[in-house]
Amino acid sequence: MPENARISDYQARLALARLLAQKDADLERAAAQYRILVRQKPGDKALAKELEQVRTRLSPPPAKAPLPGQPPAPAVDQTLEQARERFYRGDFYGAEQLLRPRAAQGDRPAALLLAEVLDAGQRHAEAEAVLEGLLRRDAGDRDARLAMARSLLRQERPGEVLAALSPLPQDDAEAVLLRARAMRRQGRQAEALALLERAPVNTERLLERGRILRDLGREAEARAAFAEAARLAPDDAEAAYEAAGDERTREAFVAALVARENRPEALLRWASLYSRDGAHGPALRCIDAALALDPKSFQAREAHAETLAWSGDRDASLRELQALDRDFPGNFKVLLAQARTFSWNRQYDESLATYARLRDLDPSDPVPLREAARVAYWGKMPEQGAELYAAGARLQPEAAQEGQAKALLHDGRFIRALHGYEELTAAEPANQEALFDQGQAACVLGLCDQEREAYDRLLDLDPLHGQAGVALRRLEVRQAPAVTAGGDYWREDGHGDLSRIERLRFDAGLSSPLGERFRMRLTQHLWLDSPERESTTYDALGQTLGLGGVVNEYLRLDASWTNKRYNEHGLDNLDTGRARLEFNLDDLARVGVGWERQEELANGFALRKGMYSDNVFLDAAADLTRKLDVSAEVRGKDYRDGNSGDSERLALGYAFTDHPRKLRLLVSGERRDTKTESLSVYTGGTLTDIVHPYWTPQDYYAGWAELQWEHDLSKEFFCGAEKHQYGLALGGGTDTEENPAVRVSAHWRYEFLEGWSLETRGLMHRSPQWDADSLALWFSYAFTQGGRP
Repeated sequence: MPENARISDYQARLALARLLAQKDADLERAAAQYRILVRQKPGDKALAKELEQVRTRLSPPPAKAPLPGQPPAPAVDQTLEQARERFYRGDFYGAEQLLRPRAAQGDRPAALLLAEVLDAGQRHAEAEAVLEGLLRRDAGDRDARLAMARSLLRQERPGEVLAALSPLPQDDAEAVLLRARAMRRQGRQAEALALLERAPVNTERLLERGRILRDLGREAEARAAFAEAARLAPDDAEAAYEAAGDERTREAFVAALVARENRPEALLRWASLYSRDGAHGPALRCIDAALALDPKSFQAREAHAETLAWSGDRDASLRELQALDRDFPGNFKVLLAQARTFSWNRQYDESLATYARLRDLDPSDPVPLREAARVAYWGKMPEQGAELYAAGARLQPEAAQEGQAKALLHDGRFIRALHGYEELTAAEPANQEALFDQGQAACVLGLCDQEREAYDRLLDLDPLHGQAGVALRRLEVRQAPAVTAGGDYWREDGHGDLSRIERLRFDAGLSSPLGERFRMRLTQHLWLDSPERESTTYDALGQTLGLGGVVNEYLRLDASWTNKRYNEHGLDNLDTGRARLEFNLDDLARVGVGWERQEELANGFALRKGMYSDNVFLDAAADLTRKLDVSAEVRGKDYRDGNSGDSERLALGYAFTDHPRKLRLLVSGERRDTKTESLSVYTGGTLTDIVHPYWTPQDYYAGWAELQWEHDLSKEFFCGAEKHQYGLALGGGTDTEENPAVRVSAHWRYEFLEGWSLETRGLMHRSPQWDADSLALWFSYAFTQGGRP
């Protein structure tokens, strides 16, 4: 669970102490929790008073009749206690219903508890409004100011935390701790340490000091701080957990812990700490032990279901959540966990139905609306997602901003989506969905440095965020130096004697990053060119040096140069190459301009003449909608032998279905023309030469239609994820040479074992005047290093 969705350690223990104090049978356990809290905050008078009240109930003094005129002792506020109990048992809406009327009448304790309930439900703006109302009445309200600071810290707004705390005394123990945490979030660890040095020594202060020292890599000092915290508060689960270090996940340690600990609340605290650090196995052991002690505990049952979901056993989690839903109908925490787990399990319809139940319980809560909108987009239901975002925007203005960015990302408007998410994450630094989508937009655009920054920020918020951790690791793979090996086979036969050759090329290459946005490629080639009707195979060696990458979101470039040196037969060496610039016109279209020198080796005569052409081209592509796209190219050719030509192509594509099973129809048309037609020269019936030995279409037009099937079998569907995809295509067309054709093609890509990938492609083209076959197979391996520390 992300940190901003958790209540703090202090709040959790205080909530537990107050819950236990409601029953006489649990007073001893309540007193134990209060004693830990008082040791953590020795100067907190309110805590000391609550502990004294529990002690009084444990050993009540003899009853005395009140003196004449003396008012009776104040009665326990039953409404407030009932609201607290509902809150601690996950019934946030029930607690809110009890507290709203009291808070509206100016009841300060009710307003403080209401703010706590709203903040725990991630309704931060509403919580802030309640607290601001208290501060308007009394700017010196310490409890309201501290609650405001805690809320702002959960929202990753450390600068505002410091501003909120500024009126409080510099020696206020809890304010000092919150200031230190805010400075730590700002990267000001040295100042935070210095601030803590001036604070009274207590468990919370030592734990925060240990965390900062660990961030700074001062492990020995951090361990000493944790050990001292455990010595001061031997019953404090977090102090013991941190002091145990790596030992805490060992089997012997966990077995001893669950054997000796007989307090369900302590076992659940241990479980939450294990889960926070991704150790779900020990967490489940602790929860099972707590359930053995108290099988009816809501907190233990709910924690068990959530931990199963985090550990990947989502079906078992859903079974437990459905049982909790039967036992605690309308419970906010249960329904929210159920809706989220359905979505993680890709049961999007069930998730949306559960979010709808939450909205029916409290239409004023923006959280279910916003989360449901996200799920609708995950489930490829953009219309429903847009409607939910629009409804959420009426309750929370930021929902409109997120909805607009999400729609842009869904429709392939990646530049505008990236900029939208940059603005959104500046306003909502703790918005994990926005941070991940920001990284995805940067990934598509090739902005690897911005992609990394987004994932790093997200993992700082939630170190166990599954997709962000995987995405960052996959980025490391994509950025790593890599080797590639493979081969490419091509055969064509047709157009009289113009296309008669069989070609085989073997490659072995190395690529390496140049910074975060560019990559250099060096490839060694071996060519085997075999003109048909000849007994000779011409072999050649050569290398390609290439460079490609993005300058910014609007400009990318790619360039390469290849030399080809024949070993014998006196053939001319060939130098070919390509350079292309692509401009992204703010997502309206992508326009490319470039130059290319390419081989024109389709027969033995062209091979012996070292034929090539120099091309200049202009291309453009646009995604008109998510389903409809258009592309075009204009190209001019100058051949080595003085001939020239031009071609134009226009294509329109439409997708009938969406990812991961996409069925698409591509319709295209092209025109070609060449200045001078080729001429075959015969001597005594024997072909001895071809002038312009390549296909030279004259005022040629062709039309083509192709049905394409793409199926994504990958485990994860996000940019940069490990791929497992295949595609099939069947096309046909005709031209002005009355040459109807049919073509079948296929491709498959499989990435495995983190750094390995395999890719193969094949094509078969048949027509009365020209046949062609091709097959390619490639392997690659990336030399990855260790993951994120």
